[in-house]
Amino acid sequence: LAHGVLEVFSSSNKIQNQLDFDKWMRQKISGGEFNGKVRTGVLVKELQQVMTNSMLLGPKTPQRAIFGTGFNTYLDQFNTVLGSAIRFGLGKTDNVTLQANTAALSGMLEIIPDALKVFRQRLDANFDKNLATVKSRFSHYSTKEHNWEMYRAWTEQHGTLGDKAAFFIADVGHKLNINRFLSGVPRVLRANDETFEWIATKGRTKELAMRQVLSEEPSSFPVINERTLSKVQDNLFNQYFDADGNLDISKDLFLKQRAAETTLQESMGNLGETLNRVFETLPQLKPFFFFMRTGVNSLKVNVRNQPLLAAMLKQQRQIAFGTAEDVKSGALQRWGITTVDELENAKALLWGRQALGIGLVSLGVMKYLHNGLNGNGPQNRAMRKMWEDTGWERGRIEIAGKMVDLNLFEPWSIMFKAIADVGDNQGLMGDEWVEDRLSALAWIIAGNATSTTFLQGANQLIDIFSAQPGSRTRTISNIFNNQVPGANLRNAIGKVLNPGLREFDSNILDQIRSRNLASEFLTNKPLAFKYSILDGEKLKDYHPLNRFLNDTTIFNFTPKNDAGEQLLHDSNYDMRLSVTSTPSLGSQVPSISLIDSAELRSAFGRYIGQTRINGLSLRDRLNLLAKDKKIIASLKAMREDQRNGNYGYDPMKTYYHNDKIDILFDQYRKKGYATMIQQMRLGKHPELENLLNENLELTKQMRRRRYETQQEPTPIPLHPAR
Repeated sequence: LAHGVLEVFSSSNKIQNQLDFDKWMRQKISGGEFNGKVRTGVLVKELQQVMTNSMLLGPKTPQRAIFGTGFNTYLDQFNTVLGSAIRFGLGKTDNVTLQANTAALSGMLEIIPDALKVFRQRLDANFDKNLATVKSRFSHYSTKEHNWEMYRAWTEQHGTLGDKAAFFIADVGHKLNINRFLSGVPRVLRANDETFEWIATKGRTKELAMRQVLSEEPSSFPVINERTLSKVQDNLFNQYFDADGNLDISKDLFLKQRAAETTLQESMGNLGETLNRVFETLPQLKPFFFFMRTGVNSLKVNVRNQPLLAAMLKQQRQIAFGTAEDVKSGALQRWGITTVDELENAKALLWGRQALGIGLVSLGVMKYLHNGLNGNGPQNRAMRKMWEDTGWERGRIEIAGKMVDLNLFEPWSIMFKAIADVGDNQGLMGDEWVEDRLSALAWIIAGNATSTTFLQGANQLIDIFSAQPGSRTRTISNIFNNQVPGANLRNAIGKVLNPGLREFDSNILDQIRSRNLASEFLTNKPLAFKYSILDGEKLKDYHPLNRFLNDTTIFNFTPKNDAGEQLLHDSNYDMRLSVTSTPSLGSQVPSISLIDSAELRSAFGRYIGQTRINGLSLRDRLNLLAKDKKIIASLKAMREDQRNGNYGYDPMKTYYHNDKIDILFDQYRKKGYATMIQQMRLGKHPELENLLNENLELTKQMRRRRYETQQEPTPIPLHPAR
């Protein structure tokens, strides 16, 4: 402590006595104001890092980062070659740009085995126990920033009970944050980014070497001496290392910009500075900022790869119309472009992205028309939930008969989801949709913009201030859950060991339990399963191998919808009340709401799905209905009305196919409810009996009150007694 005190007094003229030193120490540990400045203390900073590590620690996070960064790195180089070829064919560029970028792509493919060795070396270095700083795209944590021994000594000798409690919590957080397992994912992400910087540098030097060799050849397409090319590349590559032997790409602005784009670490500019100031005043929420920063850059990657929409970005517009004069004046330097060759590369990349994007839009439309593409579903939350209750899953594209997670294809995921969402929401009909078409379109744009993996932090912050039912509870429960180490890992383990979707209420405890399903084995009243109302099977209870792949890897495969499910989604049938309320079975068994009872919703859904009429489930009947020629004709008529703009037609009252679907739902819901009532009379579902009794009593009170209000009113005296 004495050594620390001397060091502090010698380095600061603001601390003059013991009282000043105590105030300064309290600011360092607990945060607060000292000498007119407010600072965040190590208590909050350590808890922030605990939350960040907890959210990252899981099997999918490093896989997603490695796959996404690699995919973007190689895709950008492929697009540059594609754009160069198109521009060369149109006479917009010379052969040098095409040959140089082709050589760069070839070189990047050749060095994959060496890249794996580099990745292993960087992993070993980043997991070294003596590593003082762990910096990744999500956080920057250093053990050198604070003198923990000085904090400990001061707290023990001069701290109040509050100071000791604050330091104890901060110290526990510090020990968690320096644990190599709990902080493992940021270390892996750092190794990943360093490896792809190395790969990008290799590709860059191969391109520059090819340009240098070609400049010495008189013919347009000369035969290149590979030994000469390799020697030139090695000389160029060695120039990217500093005196300590570390790779340093900061001097090559073009390479630095490309690396920042592919690793999602671009600066957010003024917006980033503004958000950072906001989160400095709300330090408890700062972990969300790191995810938002990466998410915004992921969003930029998506937009750059989308036809026409790329023009929304100033960077893309300036590159598209950039000239040699702009390069000379330095107008493009903020994008890393300082030479005409770099401008040609940037233009080629832009052209390649647009060409590939146009082709993929056509593919997306065809997939959607053939029921092979799922977006985020309809705008209405209740309707979307009912789609999910029948087995539908958002963000999927059909490949080889299986529905694959669209997040695998991050550069185009928003584009594909938007195609499906426009189709799903433009097909909605009825008065409410005529009035709310503009808000539905806004929802499509906003929903897709924040549906990327890394922008979920933004969604959670929005939920805190929104009025959507259960949204605040959901986000608050996430914050509590994430503050305990290993939240992501606990979630994945729970899904593997205890599979299947759960039906739960919107209270904080149930929300937290749903993210820790392995703990459900410890209670005698576990969360209820969610069942398909079509056949009574548990939702998302796949084959163990399929389940393991889905929950522990980024390769997520699910079955494709059958004909009956697709009929239900295409029909505009309103399923919103199918399990949230029961049908009426007469005056003694009235319809009741199950909106506040997860257990009863689960049971009702199971009874509906297990109902068999003539040996057929609701799924079987819908599959048969989907083949009926009259049903097909009715669907065709509805689509024709949609094309003609007749969105005011109520689909439940206008089309034959919904009449038939409604009859089926009515039959199966009533029979399922009758089975549930029978089970209640056998002693099961006491909560249902209570709800029925409450409903009957309320009905009696309402009838009595109505009778009373129908009687002759009692005269009111003009001069009431005093």
